[in-house]
Amino acid sequence: MPKLALCKSALMTGVPVRLRVTGTSMVPVLWPGDCVTLHPAMVGDLRLGDVVAFAREARVIVHRIVDQTGDANTPVWITRGDDQQHEDSPILCAELLGVVTTVRRFGADRPIDSRPSRTARALSHAVGRSSLVRFLLIRIYSRLIGWISAVREPRAAL
Repeated sequence: MPKLALCKSALMTGVPVRLRVTGTSMVPVLWPGDCVTLHPAMVGDLRLGDVVAFAREARVIVHRIVDQTGDANTPVWITRGDDQQHEDSPILCAELLGVVTTVRRFGADRPIDSRPSRTARALSHAVGRSSLVRFLLIRIYSRLIGWISAVREPRAAL
């Protein structure tokens, strides 16, 4: 069974799903390699600022809700990656997979805020407008992850 179909069927039965982030559109809130936990989304409970996952072109995309249109029966959400300058095409109910509730980083689950901190917003702005800043931040972060992993792993006695 393809991963997307498995994800959809788990969420439809109410089972949370954990996915690994591969892209950089949500830096610094979500970094490549982070694991996010998706819970089934109740359409009426979604609010501006929520981070949601949706299916598009056989991929799972995780972005933040920045606007909502439509009516109570047929809502349509507008999303954007935190470091992106343009909104995604509108999301229909059929494309919505779930809402991101936590991110697992450095071995601990942390809740996702509906409003990123000022520092996170400033970094998102810089990353979204400069490929050099994006490259440097991702490089520093990957080195940090490697260093933390090396420190946490026990070494064999020689």
